Amino acid sequence: MGNWIPVRAIYRDSTRPDMYFKFDGFTRERRDELLAELEQSGYIVQEILWNDPLFLLVQARLRKEMENHHDRA
Repeated sequence: MGNWIPVRAIYRDSTRPDMYFKFDGFTRERRDELLAELEQSGYIVQEILWNDPLFLLVQARLRKEMENHHDRA
């Protein structure tokens, strides 16, 4: 059992919404099985590094775009 880095699952052709998973308390084997199932189902799995500068930059850009979109509506 462990505390794992959360992941984001992105469908390959963007026709399905992204999914987010936290695997805290899962065994390594069970976590790996679930990740393999996601990949076999057509998802790209990306670890979310909350303190990663690039991740934070992308999140800030998305927030700004959403605010701008909301202001235009």
